[in-house]
Amino acid sequence: MIQREEPQTPDTRWRRTLYIMWLAEFVATSGISLVMPFLPLYVLDLGVDDPADAQRWAGFLIAANFISSALMAPVWGWLGDRYGRKKMVLRAIFGLSVAIGLMGFVRTPQQLLALRLLQGAVGGFVSASVALVASATPKKHLGYALGMLQTASTSGHVIGPLFGGLLADRFGYAQVFLITGATCVVAGIIVTLFVHEKFTPVAPEKRVGMRETFSLLLTLPALRATFGIMFITQIGLMTIQPILALFVQSLEQGSGGMLRTKVGLIFAMPGLASIVAAPLWGRRGDRVGHRHTLAIALLGAGILYLPHYLVRTAAQMMVIRFSVGLCTAGILPAAHSVVASAADPNRTAGALSLLSTARWLGSIAGPLMGGYLSAHFGIRPMFMITGALLLTSGLSAWHAAHRTAAKANEP
Repeated sequence: MIQREEPQTPDTRWRRTLYIMWLAEFVATSGISLVMPFLPLYVLDLGVDDPADAQRWAGFLIAANFISSALMAPVWGWLGDRYGRKKMVLRAIFGLSVAIGLMGFVRTPQQLLALRLLQGAVGGFVSASVALVASATPKKHLGYALGMLQTASTSGHVIGPLFGGLLADRFGYAQVFLITGATCVVAGIIVTLFVHEKFTPVAPEKRVGMRETFSLLLTLPALRATFGIMFITQIGLMTIQPILALFVQSLEQGSGGMLRTKVGLIFAMPGLASIVAAPLWGRRGDRVGHRHTLAIALLGAGILYLPHYLVRTAAQMMVIRFSVGLCTAGILPAAHSVVASAADPNRTAGALSLLSTARWLGSIAGPLMGGYLSAHFGIRPMFMITGALLLTSGLSAWHAAHRTAAKANEP
């Protein structure tokens, strides 16, 4: 007996879109994470022999992606409101497949830098995916849908470095770039074939201008405080991003190989910890308050960054990176919750976009600072700088939480 396929209802349609986009984002993020942690080591294969020069180049390469992304993000958002979110997802994922695939053919760090700028300019896959899922999901299910989608990115950032290290050790960097490009194509095909968007352009009178969005920094104290906290936090976290792989290499000199596999394991540790800890931080925030939770997560991460200075083996690094991930897992969800709960429901998207801007700016400044300072003072002091910046953010968040609580208790 032939069973007829039941027609899709609005309830099943958004779930179908969510699950397909989860799969596509997992595939794409896993692919991108195959090789991105190893960019600083790739610089060494391109003829940069001096360690200080390698650290500076690593800073440029990590920051370049965020610079061009920050410049192009408003353009892609504008086009998405007019022509559809699915088109922006496909534009981003196929653009990434070309930019990253070409990295396997570069011969100089300058060529790699140009492709990193291109990668940032054509990227925005995750934000486009969030916009597509959010536009398809009923408001009462939005929290679940976006939280579910976030697990795809987190899982991809765990799987990618693990397999990327193994593949790079076996086949070399160039082949891994090509594999990454292929996985992005697979993700694009999944979206092309199985995601069906019912798109209605945003009416001109309902579009919120940039001036109105930025005015929230003046009118919303919670956003203003969290903006500064996340800017400093992101500088701290990204300061060590371009030099972490080079630090592991210095630990593993003369250890007998499998360097890239060990780097992949170390990069995967915070993601593994996040899978365990993120739900616990979320429940804690719901119970005792998101401002207080943000402060505790930042202070814990800042304290755990300080012992990096004493690490002597890759195994020790894996343990401490996992420990740090248990704390960093609580930072971004708590910050989002602080801003979302304080903003007017009609302005929540704009407020959260400003929080993303703070992170973009920190992601530009952090790698540049880390690459430059480590070239002059060594890598180990950078962990102390990151710890100090996170502790500064944590103390600021603690002060803001207690000030808010004091105002709430005023008669």
